[in-house]
Amino acid sequence: MEQTKTYKGIDLLNKIFEFTEMTPDSGKWNLKAVRDNPPRYIRLQQIESLLRAFFEKKEPTGFLEKTKTFFKGSFKATIDTILSGEFIKERTTEDYAELITFMKNTIEEKEGTKDATIDIDVTKLVMPFKQLVKYKRQAKNLLTFNAGWLEAGSFTSRFSIYLTNSVSSTLADKFGNLDKTLELFINPQHLSFTEDELKARFGFPLNKPSDIDMDFI
Repeated sequence: MEQTKTYKGIDLLNKIFEFTEMTPDSGKWNLKAVRDNPPRYIRLQQIESLLRAFFEKKEPTGFLEKTKTFFKGSFKATIDTILSGEFIKERTTEDYAELITFMKNTIEEKEGTKDATIDIDVTKLVMPFKQLVKYKRQAKNLLTFNAGWLEAGSFTSRFSIYLTNSVSSTLADKFGNLDKTLELFINPQHLSFTEDELKARFGFPLNKPSDIDMDFI
């Protein structure tokens, strides 16, 4: 029996990487722009479902909440607000308590000193998130460097593939703490959703766009 896929924050980020690599023009990061390309359309539908799942907020009820929303406007999670780290500013240091503790422990481990006075505002988390996202994208590209080779019959092509794969394979299991950190940035509440839950609650399409990619190359 096929195991049900469970989605976390890192899965959202990986889907964003995949879609934006295929669609580098940010002006086309909307369903209308990609409706004639089913593989991209399905991928973007899935991303938007995951954005709602991880970032959907309840309507403000109290006077102060309503007033804040009125002047500041309602936040909408998009590919842009994820990659730019803008979503972080919508949260509090309490939301990021686990992440901040992990950051402090990592620095203490490397530097051997402990700064008990450090005070982190959420705005200071935006820059490191963007740096880690940039690194993760480059790492992902490195690990999938040879993915575009459908067939490599020549001696020289096979050599380059084997050599680069031998380097990449040594890195494949080295990203545990990076993924953990990105997960804590995106999904500090440790939410997770099965595909069935996502489909029922957020309209997540279960189609596999990779099955029809070749028809639209």
